[in-house]
Amino acid sequence: MGGIEKLEFQIELQRSKMYQAFKERVSFEEVIKISQDLDHLLNKLEKIKNHEGVR
Repeated sequence: MGGIEKLEFQIELQRSKMYQAFKERVSFEEVIKISQDLDHLLNKLEKIKNHEGVR
């Protein structure tokens, strides 16, 4: 699994984690933390794709 594929996999795991936390009514602060982690991963993916010219 390449770098982009691994990152995309991590993003999907984080999305699932956030959705599950929301469904389970986890504290707002925890959902925000998960969301921020997801944002970080998405920003990282965007930087890689922009650097490599992938769209």
